[in-house]
Amino acid sequence: MCRASDALCTPERARMARCGTCLEVAGRGGEAGAFRPVVGYPMGTYVAREAEIEVFPAPLISSRWNETPDFAWPAPVLKLQALAEGCGWEVRRGYACGNNTHASTGRPLQMTHSIGLRFGRHAMTRNRACAVYSSPASKLEWKWSSVWNWGPELPLSALSFTDLKTWLKSPSLP
Repeated sequence: MCRASDALCTPERARMARCGTCLEVAGRGGEAGAFRPVVGYPMGTYVAREAEIEVFPAPLISSRWNETPDFAWPAPVLKLQALAEGCGWEVRRGYACGNNTHASTGRPLQMTHSIGLRFGRHAMTRNRACAVYSSPASKLEWKWSSVWNWGPELPLSALSFTDLKTWLKSPSLP
């Protein structure tokens, strides 16, 4: 119990300040000097420039517009749709063309075509799935870029394309 130590505090709290070592109320409680706000170093006149805000380009074609692409639907998309419908799924197909977003910076990336298939309303389950087939707009090089399933009986989870086909054939599997 030191009672003689000083405590760092603001002037209005000087009588209630506690010693950092023993947590007793500090004995002196006087004011050592004028209270000033804490200042970060280095002190100077440097003013940080505000980040420039980029306007994200609007999509050329939104999937909400229900437009069809200006090219034939790729065969893998039609094949997956036929497989799912043959297994009792209702399939909705959508097309969009716009810029992807960079994952860490949020900046726009290259223009991309994307075709989305949504699977739902199966008689055996309330679970759903989606698959996105995408290609850069500069040259058509299609690949499955995103495959997911979710529902009341299972959490949102990413799948491989092979796993999606297996799951569509037997929807009772998790």
